[in-house]
Amino acid sequence: MNENELELQCLERFRDIDWDTLHGPDIAPDGPKPKRSDYSKVILAEELKTAFTKINPHLPESCFEQVLTAVTKPESLDVITNNRAFHRMLINDVSVEYKKDDDIVKDHAFLVDFEKVSRNSFCAVNQFTITGGGTSRKTAERRYQGQDENKCR
Repeated sequence: MNENELELQCLERFRDIDWDTLHGPDIAPDGPKPKRSDYSKVILAEELKTAFTKINPHLPESCFEQVLTAVTKPESLDVITNNRAFHRMLINDVSVEYKKDDDIVKDHAFLVDFEKVSRNSFCAVNQFTITGGGTSRKTAERRYQGQDENKCR
């Protein structure tokens, strides 16, 4: 079995458990159905926004930008520190605040709904090209959680 056959077999298994699958070149910035503005972006922002709304109906839409910033802006130059910070957000929450009437409300946004799993959706993307730091890298497969399944098609 070669790498391509293994990749296709993995994608089929994801489809078998109701994940959506996408082909990276199709959703690339210059692809037929772009879902990101450039190759350095690894977050599919519109899908994340849809998932944010499903998972966090208690929060105003204005909190989404705070969540997007939290998950896309590294807090350190150290990869391990950043991975741990993202893991904490994924498992716990992202702190947000918004104005309600004349008060500032502090609340929590969730990236995953562990209690109502049906609110989550999953998508695997293969051949996902990422650029940054002067290099280009194509991942054989990239898995996304928290994206609206209808938007991921």
